[in-house]
Amino acid sequence: MKPWKYFLHRSRQSGDILIAFAVLIPLLCALGGLTLDVGNIYVTRSRLQNATDSAVIAGAYQIGNSERVDQTVQEYLYSNTRQAYDSVIYGEKAPEAERTASYTIDASKQNELDVTMYAKVPFSFLRFFGFKSYDVSATSKARIGQQGLTDEMFKYSLVAAHKSSSDYDFNNWQSRQQDYGLWFDAEGMEIEGDIMTNGKIVFNQSAKSYLKGTLNVSKDGASAGKSFSQSFWRNNVQVTKDYDPTVWGAYGWNNGQMEWYTLVDENGDPLTKEIKKSNGHFTDVNTDKVVVQDKNIDISVEHNSSIKALLDSYKSMSVKDREAQHIYYDDNRNNGSYNFSSSHTRVYPALTSNDTGRIVSSKDTDIPVWNRYYTTIVVPNDIQVSFENSPEPGSDDFAIIVSLYGNIHIPNGVTFRGILYAPNGTVRIDGTAKIDGNVIAQQILMSTPGQSVRGKNYVRHTTTGYTGTPVVTLIP
Repeated sequence: MKPWKYFLHRSRQSGDILIAFAVLIPLLCALGGLTLDVGNIYVTRSRLQNATDSAVIAGAYQIGNSERVDQTVQEYLYSNTRQAYDSVIYGEKAPEAERTASYTIDASKQNELDVTMYAKVPFSFLRFFGFKSYDVSATSKARIGQQGLTDEMFKYSLVAAHKSSSDYDFNNWQSRQQDYGLWFDAEGMEIEGDIMTNGKIVFNQSAKSYLKGTLNVSKDGASAGKSFSQSFWRNNVQVTKDYDPTVWGAYGWNNGQMEWYTLVDENGDPLTKEIKKSNGHFTDVNTDKVVVQDKNIDISVEHNSSIKALLDSYKSMSVKDREAQHIYYDDNRNNGSYNFSSSHTRVYPALTSNDTGRIVSSKDTDIPVWNRYYTTIVVPNDIQVSFENSPEPGSDDFAIIVSLYGNIHIPNGVTFRGILYAPNGTVRIDGTAKIDGNVIAQQILMSTPGQSVRGKNYVRHTTTGYTGTPVVTLIP
């Protein structure tokens, strides 16, 4: 090829590339600009949705107080958008406004709140084609209702979820101290209502405790341990008694003979009876007031929807709203143990923290520090709660005490009304306390003569609706 022809060929190739490049540059810029504008729309809508979700949940708790609804919705919208916007205008929809919001309460139901927030997203690229901005909005709806604790465990007075081991040792006192479900460590206790346990029931020797209700035990719990026999003299005659695993976790001398230590019914009759076997041996069998259930009861938060919904609702509330409703919530497991006692306020139970480091900062609540108290307490670790200054509860008074991962200790003899819930720990009740409600834990220890438990679900479903703590849920 001649030099001048080669030059012409290369020039034509370079020209083609320049032409293609000249065409692609505007297209790439247009694509980048369009991507930027569309991305801004998506980001803005996500910010608005997060703001309206939080505002509608918080605002729904205030339904019934229109002034408080307005204030709460505005506070939450502003706190969730102030980093993205210069200001927020509240009221009816105003398309010409840069940023505005509106919210309404469903007049027909009076228990639903709608919050809608609007924004104009200015265009960077599309403005060259005559499009200045794009209207974006997000709407959230929420419903408030009374959340009933309808999980199975709340139909019992006492629930012990700890499952005694398969090698449970009836003859080893240390084993019985560690591997029990329920431990009645004194005489004269009274339980009104049904009991459910996955583990053994241990008594302090022949001490009698009374049950006015049904004893339910899981099949696994009733079969834990190994059969054994004991020979002893009765009326100058040597007898042999066979013991097959059952709910009773200890045995010994009672009424001049060897038998299981057991609960007695309201008439004073034991929940076991002795029969003679075909081989001449004797054994104890349960009466019809002991019911063996096919499955273990699960008291975990994760597998009980109504208690999970209740706890989630506490968690989602702002500190300010929790303080206003006398709810203390902390799920940080690094925060050690807790100690609450009743305050001077003549309200049941009016509990306050004995640790000044746990007092909520004044910047997070409008309630004066001397008038802050709690009727609901949720903590992650061990907690002791005493009621020595509490008045007797009124007909509508109750408390909720929850240790998510630790133990609950009630040390004194004042009436407790409500729920004690330790899904991963032990509830220990000392003093001559009277419990009016539900005690639910892995293990339960009652230590003092004269203690009583009367089962009642104070946060429950009734024919007229739910009673108890209000709970807000988002409506899809």
